[in-house]
Amino acid sequence: MESQEDLLEKLAAIRGQVADKKACKDQLENAPLPAKILIAQKHAEIDEVLDHLCQGDIRRMYTTADLGPILVACFADQLKERVADRIQKTVGKSGVSLEEKTARLTQIENEVLKLEHEEETICIALEAAGLPVIRRGDLNPAVFFEVGPESGDLERQAS
Repeated sequence: MESQEDLLEKLAAIRGQVADKKACKDQLENAPLPAKILIAQKHAEIDEVLDHLCQGDIRRMYTTADLGPILVACFADQLKERVADRIQKTVGKSGVSLEEKTARLTQIENEVLKLEHEEETICIALEAAGLPVIRRGDLNPAVFFEVGPESGDLERQAS
């Protein structure tokens, strides 16, 4: 059986890995979509304004105080070019597709769950050795209730 110091070191290492994985997850969740998708969305918005103008009364369009749609109508192609350039400069190649983002997030969540199971097993072993252990506030509650003396994890660890 491992010493208490070894278990505490393992616990600290696992908690560090969990923190790293969660930071990676946060960064991935906030990653922009690929520039190609963002450009297509903005071009569709411009086209929607144009379609709306084409369906409306031209005289009413020129009497309105909102010059935005009029400017879009007059400079749609230039506006699309500028929007595409700005998105390319801002996003570049850092965008992540929804499919890739979903797959990577699922992978990270599974890795965190595995680490949390290891963490909880170590916490139980430390408590069994008489050391009080403070659990992380963001520990998945399902892990806390899954790992315990009745689940057989302590027997697996002891062997």
